[in-house]
Amino acid sequence: LATIGAQSTCLEVMSNKVVKDIRNKINRITNCETANIAKSTKASSEHINAINQLIESGKMEFLSDDLKAVADMKLENPELSLAELATLFDPPLTKSSLNRRLKKLCDLAKTEENNEQ
Repeated sequence: LATIGAQSTCLEVMSNKVVKDIRNKINRITNCETANIAKSTKASSEHINAINQLIESGKMEFLSDDLKAVADMKLENPELSLAELATLFDPPLTKSSLNRRLKKLCDLAKTEENNEQ
């Protein structure tokens, strides 16, 4: 278009392409953030349900102090991410070690659930 003298049309087409590219990038970022929030919310809900199940079954008192501390901290701060929750411990835990402990709680709750059936 520029070579045939339609510079304004060429600039308009290029401008529309830039706007479209920006919108696409924003949509990808928003979709990714939404998926991450949904995944975190689901995991947090599973952790809290497992902890509550262990409390109701009376198995919580037989757990190690480390697992009890993680369970208590998660119940007190259900909205925090793993990274945020890990920093609340003294000394702070790594995100990985906190995740392993929460997974252990979930596994114990599943084992308890299977034993009841």
